[in-house]
Amino acid sequence: PPLAAGGPPPVKVPILALRWAPGTALDTTPLLHALRGDGVYGLFHQLQTGSKLPEQVELTVCSTNGHWFCAREEEASRFAALLMFQAMHRDAPVSATCRVGSVHALLKAPPPEATGLGVRSAGAAWRTPPLDDEDFLRALLVGSPLKQALEGFFYQQRKGRVDDALREEAQRD
Repeated sequence: PPLAAGGPPPVKVPILALRWAPGTALDTTPLLHALRGDGVYGLFHQLQTGSKLPEQVELTVCSTNGHWFCAREEEASRFAALLMFQAMHRDAPVSATCRVGSVHALLKAPPPEATGLGVRSAGAAWRTPPLDDEDFLRALLVGSPLKQALEGFFYQQRKGRVDDALREEAQRD
């Protein structure tokens, strides 16, 4: 489908021909929302298992200074998943379906020296994963409505272990 009435139709563009838009940042923390179908890791998994083809992933791109950029920051996780998939499949080019927009689609035009070949990390919930399984699961659920229920479950588990320990101690005395 065209971008707008009378607009250009989508085209397939090799992922390695695209660049990050200026100022794009990506949160790579493996949180529950990132593991879901539309998150960076969920989409990568779908691509890797074949339940989704790279051509089924849509990006908005524009050309400026002789380079093609992913134009929308909200599509950064899709671009990242496609790049991860390309890294796993170096034997063949991976292409996405791209809607071509004008340079005005970029929030700010890149300076001519901008490469767009890297992306900065931002918003990470943690730098190294928690070592304890309970802490890791708690960290995984940041921002999820399940976190409160999990906290209640952990509380009951700990309370049960404390009660058991107190009973055992009372029996010994």
